[in-house]
Amino acid sequence: MATLTSAATARVLNPTLAQKIMTATEAAALIRSADQIGMSGFTGSGYPKAVPLELAHRIAEAHLRGQKFQVSVFTGASTGPELDGAVAMAGGIHLRLLYPSHPETRKRINSGEMDYMDIHLSHVAQFVEYGFLGKLDVALIEVAAVLGWKKESSKADFLHRGDSGRHDSIAEVGQAHLRLGHGFLAEPGNADGSEREYGQLP
Repeated sequence: MATLTSAATARVLNPTLAQKIMTATEAAALIRSADQIGMSGFTGSGYPKAVPLELAHRIAEAHLRGQKFQVSVFTGASTGPELDGAVAMAGGIHLRLLYPSHPETRKRINSGEMDYMDIHLSHVAQFVEYGFLGKLDVALIEVAAVLGWKKESSKADFLHRGDSGRHDSIAEVGQAHLRLGHGFLAEPGNADGSEREYGQLP
């Protein structure tokens, strides 16, 4: 079972959301078979790692019991082995878009075991917003810290558009965290062009 680290929990700076902290195992348990999951990340940066690994374990265990368990995975680009590799090796991906970077994912696509849509990354948000792919059930993103939860301002805005019904949002606090200035998490964007400080990170 994945455990919580004090460095990760200390970076949840919103007291309301700090009450919702859970392990990667518990977060993965929120994901159901047939869910469509929008995940963050672009190549090796910003993709969730711990929750997909725990999800892969759940899927493998379900398959050993003779139960079908697959999800659809939408990202804006390629990811890494903890996501594409682990979940694909468990036989857990029904539909994958956008870019299948892991050899296991490509092998399963080419053999017909996994569905795949070859569309340009600039079209993913529009496809989701207009409902061409159905609804998203889960948004799973890696973050440096949790300051609040404003879906409207997310860089992965397509995760939050055009869906109806159940929608779980899971923020995985990454192991490598962002340090700017003198150990403060900062976000550019003040009217005068200066950085906005939110709180010191451990």
